[in-house]
Amino acid sequence: MKGSFLCVLLVVSLVGICLADIPFHWTLYKQCNGAWAGQHMGTTSQTICQVGCAMSSLAMALDSFGERISGGAINPSTLNSWLTHNRGYASGDELIWDSIHTLGRLHVVSSAASLTRAQMVNYISRRMPIIANVRHGTHWVLVTGYSNTNEAVYNVNDPGFNQDVYSRSDMSHFVVYSFSTTEPAHTEFSQESAPVHTLEEAAAVVQDPISVQ
Repeated sequence: MKGSFLCVLLVVSLVGICLADIPFHWTLYKQCNGAWAGQHMGTTSQTICQVGCAMSSLAMALDSFGERISGGAINPSTLNSWLTHNRGYASGDELIWDSIHTLGRLHVVSSAASLTRAQMVNYISRRMPIIANVRHGTHWVLVTGYSNTNEAVYNVNDPGFNQDVYSRSDMSHFVVYSFSTTEPAHTEFSQESAPVHTLEEAAAVVQDPISVQ
């Protein structure tokens, strides 16, 4: 009986894996990792653990493409320091989404209040990082895949919570990046959404619940 039960669990697990389409490997960072949890965000007294979800999601995207800061791997600690010293934050700790275009070859191509299923699948399949706003506007995650059986569900790397899927209805805003392999870093914006030009438009005001991982 025990052996049969284990077999059933294995089959269910394999089916779950098959139903999720995550075409690429994405780095996973937790903002409350002890290595950087208590570090101040930008020039404020807020910490990475408290309000670092958007920045940590961006660090995951950058590291997934092998980008480097001073020759070292990018993580929430190194990216936070770089942003602090390179005008990457507005008002102390509000992330300016496309400030990292001077760091490497990742740049914003779209900032949109909504994306269609076709757009989401297209971006994911082309390995274009999507950072999505979830939990009623209080949190940001990196989208990594989609379900083949439920069009409303997407896989994510969540820097603050132990959750790896969110429904489309949980998402309220999307910032999409592209990785340029041959051209210098620059900013382009698709016609499907309004451009992010100013600090106010580009900054994400994130009040993230403390989540100890």
